Amino acid sequence: MKINKTKYIISFTLVLLLSTLSLRSQTKNDILIYNWFDNLTGKENLDINTGKLHSNPYKTTVNNSMYYKDEKFELGILSYEKQTYYNVNLKYDIHTDCLVVYPFGINKNTGINLNSDKVDSFNLNGKHFVKITKKENHQTELLNGYYEENKISSDFVFYIRHHKDIQKKINDDGVIYKFNENNSFFIEYKKKMYKIKSKNDVSKIFPAQKKQINEFYLINKEIKKNNENQFMENLMRYMYKSSSLKNK
Repeated sequence: MKINKTKYIISFTLVLLLSTLSLRSQTKNDILIYNWFDNLTGKENLDINTGKLHSNPYKTTVNNSMYYKDEKFELGILSYEKQTYYNVNLKYDIHTDCLVVYPFGINKNTGINLNSDKVDSFNLNGKHFVKITKKENHQTELLNGYYEENKISSDFVFYIRHHKDIQKKINDDGVIYKFNENNSFFIEYKKKMYKIKSKNDVSKIFPAQKKQINEFYLINKEIKKNNENQFMENLMRYMYKSSSLKNK
């Protein structure tokens, strides 16, 4: 049985004396009321418990998987069909771009693939992810799916498209698979989306800061080598600060 918890919460407002609750903000009261509702109705009845069973058929080496960060479920926040779910066990398969939920009341080794058409956004491992489609944007190299969103300002947003390529190897133990990160980077600047593949791409967007860009790459080459995601985020924040100063 599926239950719409938003309607249920509204009907209990007077009883709970939470008339000041705002459904648009993630306050402590929000978390308490949603968790109260989930416990009251039975977490196994929530809409997010429906979907196809998740499978991982790949045998890999230790500390290598097709998931973002870790193959273990982590507590996160999920916006699903415009409803917010707190303290949900999630993991993100970045090989197939699939968000997986550990359903309440089911074996811990079982996961359910969430319907991507119904997922609005989610928070996992301290990062915020949103769903972007080509219908919303005309960037030809933009793929439909989930993107890590880093809002630098109202008109400057840095996105990471997380992805892992698969590599098949055969050794004495049989077939082993290895997953390698192959992320893509985008920025939405002044209502236009750009893909960042190289230093030249950054210079084309910010031609007045070409010198600063070259210096940043030179000074931070070790960070780029060891953690390209962090390097790119640092670069985008630096470019915003630099361009803001130039425009003053």
